[in-house]
Amino acid sequence: MRRGPRRLAVIAGIGCIVLGAYAALHWKDVEASYYLHCFRRKPEYLTRALDWPRGTRSRAALESYAATPEGQDALLRIALGLHPEWLEALGEPGAEGTVVCVWPKQSSWSLCIWGGGRMRSVLEKLDERARAGDRPWLFHRLSEFAGERPTPRGLPEHPGLTFGLWRENYGYKLSVDKP
Repeated sequence: MRRGPRRLAVIAGIGCIVLGAYAALHWKDVEASYYLHCFRRKPEYLTRALDWPRGTRSRAALESYAATPEGQDALLRIALGLHPEWLEALGEPGAEGTVVCVWPKQSSWSLCIWGGGRMRSVLEKLDERARAGDRPWLFHRLSEFAGERPTPRGLPEHPGLTFGLWRENYGYKLSVDKP
């Protein structure tokens, strides 16, 4: 009877040593996995992470995540939170889609609606700081992580709509199309 608990303690000890050795040898992978887990589970963590300094391992993990389709969807959700009128404008009669153009260096953005073969500007603002509240850097960081080309994608919370987020002219553009 006494051998059972002692054997269990020895096996648990060996397991701890093996896990410790793995963590010591592969700590960069463990750290990257931790960041990836946080990006997936906590959207507000991803928003804060956009302001991390370049050249750090945490920023490298963010860049690799932002390059994935899952990361681009997460960035798209952040952009949707900054520009709620983007979706609201689709309710206008004859609207087939909208596009938001953001230029962080000029602190400006505009909203355009297209439909019936033409595009018209609906809204032009110069209130980047008001939109982002205490995070004015967010607009600039979002443009750094947006892709080079619009890649149409859908989001499960908005069925039937196609979204795009891409970098253009020192800023970024967001588009949404109805089916």
